[in-house]
Amino acid sequence: MTEELPGFSGITIVIFIACGVLTFIILFLFAKREITRFSLKNRRGPHVPIGHDAPKALRREIDRRLNRITELRLEPRSLELDPNLDLSTESKQRTSSYLHRIKAVDDVKRFEEKIRDKYPATRQKSIDTLRFYLITVVVGASPGSKKTRLIHRLCDAYNHARHSPKDFGAEEYNQLVSVLAELQQM
Repeated sequence: MTEELPGFSGITIVIFIACGVLTFIILFLFAKREITRFSLKNRRGPHVPIGHDAPKALRREIDRRLNRITELRLEPRSLELDPNLDLSTESKQRTSSYLHRIKAVDDVKRFEEKIRDKYPATRQKSIDTLRFYLITVVVGASPGSKKTRLIHRLCDAYNHARHSPKDFGAEEYNQLVSVLAELQQM
């Protein structure tokens, strides 16, 4: 009942099948490897590292200057030319809110300068938040003390003035100034 094909024995058929399976597995692995390679290559996009083809000395200088960026910090002052600006004369709420924000940020920066003058050994790093810096400078402030609570109130008001989309008017500015005055007295 079993018919054998002329010229092909059972072993030959098994070898052909094994070669076909092996070829299929090799092609599958090669295709998977190429797809993975192209997807990783395209993930980076068109960007090339800075100084990729530059000489070694120039590449080191580029890396040195890029690493220096984390140490730089600039907080511009907007109302430095006129610190006695009267904010109550503004007619528009939006402009007044904007000016109150600028004035609040400038006042906090002046407060930070006074702290730096008082404690010259301390230096705020660019990655430190204002809250962390003030709490570390005021070493004697325990977690529940009045100084710590005032620092938290000051930082919350500063973050509201600097980053919050809510209005920052005269009332919020006056609260920030009163907290600053209390901290300066301590």
